[in-house]
Amino acid sequence: RGGNEPLAQLFKLDKSRFLTKLDLYFTHKPIKEEGKVWINIREMVNGLPVGKNIYYHEIQWSEIPNSVLNTSGTENIPYSINFKYPVFVEGEKEYCFVIGATVVGYRILIAQMGQRDLITKTALTFQPHLTGVMFKSSNDKSWSPVQDSDITYALYASEFNTESTYYIKNFKTTIGEIALVNVSVNNIQFENTTIYF
Repeated sequence: RGGNEPLAQLFKLDKSRFLTKLDLYFTHKPIKEEGKVWINIREMVNGLPVGKNIYYHEIQWSEIPNSVLNTSGTENIPYSINFKYPVFVEGEKEYCFVIGATVVGYRILIAQMGQRDLITKTALTFQPHLTGVMFKSSNDKSWSPVQDSDITYALYASEFNTESTYYIKNFKTTIGEIALVNVSVNNIQFENTTIYF
């Protein structure tokens, strides 16, 4: 798909996490060096991928090397999309990632119930994550669920060491002594955390 005909994949995590990376499996890209792929992470609204965008990323044609294209259907080489910053998602809340392109010619792997795994050749008889649903659209506004399919992907999240102690000290700049603590994300709760001045 492409040319403003995106796909979306619903996901829901059991606890709040900071997402850091998404692996996708490209099979084709346009022969000519043109167009780009874009990816959103969105909130779901009433079971559809039409909510607020919380992350946006673009991939240029030249950034997808031929070495990761799974044209034969026998390789398992992901293209990793490292997020520019950790993306916070709440636990037990539905989100999705949306992938589209500005031109036709980009293709990614999907898994469809009843079909065979391209690597192991075994039949796909169950969905690995029951909360996931793939959606397709022809205009990025109206969406249709594809109940028997999922985008092939891996989603990564940060793990934090909660046993450490960190100190924020005064530091000198050209304008004098400044003590700085900047917590600008207002919907994150830091549990069991104390800041000392």
